[in-house]
Amino acid sequence: MKLKEILFSFEGRIGRGTYWLATLALIVAVLVLTFAPFLLDSEQAAVLMLALTSQLIWLLSLWPILAVGAKRLHDRNKNGWWLLVFWLLPFAFGMLLLTPTVGPV
Repeated sequence: MKLKEILFSFEGRIGRGTYWLATLALIVAVLVLTFAPFLLDSEQAAVLMLALTSQLIWLLSLWPILAVGAKRLHDRNKNGWWLLVFWLLPFAFGMLLLTPTVGPV
């Protein structure tokens, strides 16, 4: 399977090794793109660039993360929609824990 198919297609299956290599490559790419602005001369410019680009970098990396995860789930004979459970349930529980309570504590 070609790299383009691994990172951008939701069809097919990949094994553990390919999954972890793709995940590691995505993590390294996101870290490099996130911290590259700190190679600039000015620290203020680096912080500004990081603030402006970090959300965009995360959004661009979301599709490959989901595609690799879906293919790994297909290899385990699971539907790719299980990723919603893996991503949304922890988010929902986190939001429940972070909501302020009303009344005396």
